Amino acid sequence: MHPSTLTFSPPSRPVTPAVVAPVSPTPLTVPSVTSQTQITQAEVQPASDIEEMVKLDPLFTQVLQNQRRQQWGLEHPKVKEFLSKTSMISLGSYCAVANMFESLGLRDAAGPFDWMRSECHGITQLLENGFEDFLECEGSSHKIGSLDVFPLKWGGSFWHHDIRDTKVQETFLRRKERFLKAKNENLLFVRVVNGTQELSYIKALYTALQSQFDSRVRLLVLVDLQDFEQDVGTLDLGPDVIFSCVHHQSWEGPIDAPSPEEEARQRLHKASDAYTKALVRALYVWCNCGSLSATWPSISSFSQHLVPWLGTDPKRDSFQPTRISPRRVATALASMTLNAATLMTHAQPGRVKGSSVIEL
Repeated sequence: MHPSTLTFSPPSRPVTPAVVAPVSPTPLTVPSVTSQTQITQAEVQPASDIEEMVKLDPLFTQVLQNQRRQQWGLEHPKVKEFLSKTSMISLGSYCAVANMFESLGLRDAAGPFDWMRSECHGITQLLENGFEDFLECEGSSHKIGSLDVFPLKWGGSFWHHDIRDTKVQETFLRRKERFLKAKNENLLFVRVVNGTQELSYIKALYTALQSQFDSRVRLLVLVDLQDFEQDVGTLDLGPDVIFSCVHHQSWEGPIDAPSPEEEARQRLHKASDAYTKALVRALYVWCNCGSLSATWPSISSFSQHLVPWLGTDPKRDSFQPTRISPRRVATALASMTLNAATLMTHAQPGRVKGSSVIEL
């Protein structure tokens, strides 16, 4: 059953956020495509390679990709023009970003971080050292379910590829070269943070991306497990970096599936739908068809008002976001690089067109 065509309205400007807790913009009301398209495990044909599996997945047919773009408002003339001169590139931290691009027909070619786990600081190091240790394993592989997981020295892990295989190594060297030579008017990188503590590494990542590429670099940072959907900027990074809060409901509730593998697959699609909403809102901001919820003085000031959560080890575990319990919040906040007193000393509040600046 194909989803029906819906009318998309770009996000309206939200109410000015309060000093302590920013107010969420009105969430988009477009229903999930995957919730309307019931696919059972039996309908998915077996495949020996993750890319082949993606091609065989009935949720990624061209018909459904076109319908999703129409539903989400990606056929808007300004957005369509922006996309025509923009390359979308996944920076992990797990498969859902590439899954989102594929579901929208925006994934032109396979990238090095598409189907693996990755650490933000590790990606920055790879950019700075020319990917010199990209394929170097750390220790032996281990089993999670039916998958062999290969931990890597720089902080990531391969889950769908046997990196000991020479042909697999050659494939990823090609993907690395394609990544480093990416060129378009806009390069739009999307990163799902592996925990709120990872936000402290985003500035270094963005700087490394700008140094590597001649194109205009845009970065969308997705933050899971939040109480509100909102999209914010920061004065220290400027208009080309957007932080998007993803509602915790995308990780809640049981999923009725015949097997753990199918449950994981459906959970992945559910997360991808939530990320799609955030991507669309960001695209509308960059096309001057929408506005940010707010602009904070810095990443540090923004991160202190988020619901804190921890991710699992990208070298060894699948992506499993977990909120920090109230007893651990104080410890987590104390470990932040910049404390509240420093923020109050250095914050430069002011007005930014189309949004509001949070004052401390």
